[in-house]
Amino acid sequence: MARPRTRQTEKAAGRVAPNAPAPREEVGREVVDHLRTGREVIRSAWVAELARRGFARLLTPEEAEAESARIYDALMECLETDRYHSAQAYAQDMAERDVFRGIGAKQVIGRLLVLRDVCGRALRERCGGDPAMEAGVRDVYEPVVNRILTIVAMAFLQERERAVGRGREQLGALVEAGKVLAAERSLDAVLQRIVEVACRLLHARYGALGTLNTAGTLDRFVTTGLDAEQRSRMGSLPTGRGILGVAVQERRPLRLRDLTADPRAHGFPPHHPAMRSFLGVPIV
Repeated sequence: MARPRTRQTEKAAGRVAPNAPAPREEVGREVVDHLRTGREVIRSAWVAELARRGFARLLTPEEAEAESARIYDALMECLETDRYHSAQAYAQDMAERDVFRGIGAKQVIGRLLVLRDVCGRALRERCGGDPAMEAGVRDVYEPVVNRILTIVAMAFLQERERAVGRGREQLGALVEAGKVLAAERSLDAVLQRIVEVACRLLHARYGALGTLNTAGTLDRFVTTGLDAEQRSRMGSLPTGRGILGVAVQERRPLRLRDLTADPRAHGFPPHHPAMRSFLGVPIV
């Protein structure tokens, strides 16, 4: 039986030039293997380069670490499968978070450009200065990373447009709320109005607003979305542990898609309604 012809047998038979480029599929596998093997080293280099260039200053160390893992794994999926589901999910989450925080496009795109450069440098080193090999690697790697850049940029721009639209709606609601609050005399009534307006603006099902005393513990805690029976069954005021405590201690907005998945969460007390997404904003 005749042996199947492979690149090696064709080359041995003299039918392939010694320096001919490898097939695209073969190069693709080598790129994936190299980036997978060097994942932690490359990812650490990316985080360090982000800090050096000032692109990580608006992220906590935990966020930078989590983001580097998520986008790196999304890149690997895109290279290996030519599917961009993980990249699209990352782009949407990143856009919502960064637009909410007021982070600009320069920071958003800059973070990915740094990843592109760090991975590209690692791949060039792997090629050992071989121009043909480098060209083959670029043909596989650059279209994928550039498509991810486009996905992220589009998600950011679309989210910013939505935020502008929400801003117009919110401005009208705030003017209306200001008129209502000006007529109130009771602090409890004012706090209740504030939390109701906040839920209306954000289309939230539940809302709460607390005030702290000099000891740093809650002395008032008004809610909306809960009826009187639910409030009474939940019992005493929150103690400031878990996610609520994080928002107070860090003194900056905290937005979570699923608060139950956050390691800082302490769970819900008995009779507390189920909740997933969370937005906490300390008023300081």
